[in-house]
Amino acid sequence: MPRLWKPFFLLLCASLPLIAEQAGAQAQPPTTPAKQVAPAQAKADSAKAVAPAQPSPSEEVLVRRHPRPFGVSARGSYLLPVKILKENQRNINDLFKPNTAFDAGVCWYPLDGLRVAARAMRGGLKMTDNAYDLRGHLPPANSPFSVTPPLTPSTFLKMDTVSLSLSAFLGNALFPGSRFNPYLTGMGSRASWKLSVDGRSGAAHEILDVPLEGTNFGVGGGLGTEYDLSGPLMLDFEWTWQYVFTSMDSQFPEWTNTHFWDLSLGLIYTF
Repeated sequence: MPRLWKPFFLLLCASLPLIAEQAGAQAQPPTTPAKQVAPAQAKADSAKAVAPAQPSPSEEVLVRRHPRPFGVSARGSYLLPVKILKENQRNINDLFKPNTAFDAGVCWYPLDGLRVAARAMRGGLKMTDNAYDLRGHLPPANSPFSVTPPLTPSTFLKMDTVSLSLSAFLGNALFPGSRFNPYLTGMGSRASWKLSVDGRSGAAHEILDVPLEGTNFGVGGGLGTEYDLSGPLMLDFEWTWQYVFTSMDSQFPEWTNTHFWDLSLGLIYTF
C-alpha cells in the first residue's frame, strides 16, 4: 500500500504556523477599521482635541475665597467717640477723646461667603484736657449730681469687650477675581467698663455715691474688607459703629450710653 500519509503529514506541518496566527488573532479584542478622514478634517479634529474648552461668560467659574474653614486674627483699633449734643448741653460721654485698642479672636467660615468671629478687645477712651469742657458743661462742684472726685485729664473710660459678629461677603458679586473681598457685618457684645479716676487701674468716679462702672450689653454694625495676601494670610480692615448700654439710671443725666466708631486693621491666618 503506498504511503499516502506522508503528503498529509507534510501538509499538517506546513499549516501549524497559520493555525497559531489565527488563534492569536481570535484572542485579541476586535477593532473597528480606521475611518478614512480627509487631511483638513483630521487636522481640525486634532486641534479640537488639544485645545481646552473655554467657559462661556454665563458659565464663569468663581474661585473659593476661603478654602480653609478656620482662622485666628489680631488687630489694632482706633476708637473715636461719637458726640451728640442735645439742646447744646454736654454730658460726660461727650467729653472723651480718641484712643487706641487691641483685639484678638478666632474665625469660622461655615460658607465661602460667611464668617463668624469671636473677639476680645482691650481698650478705652481718654478724657479731654480742655478745662472749659471739663467744668463748663457739668453740674457745679456743690451740686448733689456732681461727679466725685472731679473729672481731670487723667480720667479714663475703660472699655473691654467680648463680641460675636456675623459677616456676609460681597466679593464674588462685586469684584470677581479681585484680591479684595468686601463685607457687611453685625455684632453683639458684652462690655466691662469703668470711668476710672486715673488710667485703667484707678478707682471709679461716683455720682451720689454710685460708682460709674458695670457690665452691659452692646450692639454694632458696619463694613469692611479682606485682602488676600498669599496662601493662608489675609489683611482685614473694618469700620464699625458700636453702642454700649452704659446708662445706669435716668436720674443721672450726666452719664448716658456710650457709642463710638471703631476702625480696625489687622491680619487673619486661616487653616
